This record gives sequence, structure tokens and C-alpha cells, in this order.
Amino acid sequence: MAYADTDRMVEVFGLDEMLQLTDAETDALSETDAAKIRTALEDASALIDGYVRVRYSLPLNPPPALLVRVCCDIARFYLYRDKPTDTVKEAYRQWLDILKQISTGTYQLSNEAGQVPMSAGDVVLMGGEDRIYNHKNLTGF
Repeated sequence: MAYADTDRMVEVFGLDEMLQLTDAETDALSETDAAKIRTALEDASALIDGYVRVRYSLPLNPPPALLVRVCCDIARFYLYRDKPTDTVKEAYRQWLDILKQISTGTYQLSNEAGQVPMSAGDVVLMGGEDRIYNHKNLTGF
């Protein structure tokens, strides 16, 4: 599930830019144009999940507002394909830095109420045979 939708992309970047990025042939987004935007949003969300799943249980529902914006900017970068502007590239790089900080725990997500999403938790699995040597049978050595 994508963190943002086509309407949010139009709201953030404007209809004109979305029409240009999808090579639209009319003054409105067709289903084909909207599908291109949805694909970019899904790809951006998958990238975000790769970083976020290290610290948080997925899916984040509702998603923090920050991730909605990150998703839009990364999707925009993807829509530019091979010719992103310097502004688009810089936004992409900055969000990747934030995502790295989220994955390492130096940046913490919160929702609009200031609540932190559920942590993925630490799981430690241990197993194996009993030890031959331990502190009890080595007493006196």
C-alpha cells in the first residue's frame, strides 16, 4: 500500500507538473496517467518500507505525515526518470538521508498526535546443545 495517492501528488506539486511528468495528452489526468503516478508512489513506498521496517512494525496505518511527503518527493524523482532537476535530486538525497536516520534510530517517527508507531521490537533466538564447560563444572580451576 502506498503512503500517498495521486490526489496528494497533485496537491503537493500541481496538476501541470503531473501532466508533464506523465506525458499526458489532455488537460486532465487519464487513468493511464494516474497509473504511472500510482506506480511511482508504490515504488517509493517500497523503498521507504525497506528503511522503516528495521525500526517499526508495518504497515504504518495511518502513516506519519512525514512519510507521506517523503513518498511524494521520491515518487516525483522516479517520474522524472532520467532527467530530474537539481531541486528534485536534492530532495531525493535529503529524504534518503532521513530514511537512513530512521533505520538507525537517530530519527524517530511520530504521528500527528505525537505518538510513536509500534516498534518492530528486538527478537533474539537462542538454541543449541548444552554447554560442556560452564561456570559450575569449572569451579576450582
